Amino acid sequence: TLDKGLSIGESSNVKIKDLIIQNSNVAIAVKDGSNSFIKNFKSLNNEYDIALFNKKKEYDNPSLNVKNFQKNEKKILQSKKSTLIIDDNIILGKQTNSYINSILY
Repeated sequence: TLDKGLSIGESSNVKIKDLIIQNSNVAIAVKDGSNSFIKNFKSLNNEYDIALFNKKKEYDNPSLNVKNFQKNEKKILQSKKSTLIIDDNIILGKQTNSYINSILY
């Protein structure tokens, strides 16, 4: 089975520039209190472009800020309390952590 192209977890703080991920189940997973900033991101042929959620209850909610996301239709799994900003637009999560975990694990 396909896995994650990039998985950021357990209160990590990450900054990435010029990222291309292809042929994964999830291009980028940000979870468990992690904060990430990605500039120039291209997602090619991935089941989901972004997953933003908590796997472990002891962590705060994750956040992701993407500048220059090079894709028109984005496939996103995002928990309700997570923070997602794409090209200066705030995206509100609609799923529960348990729902996202049931899809990915």
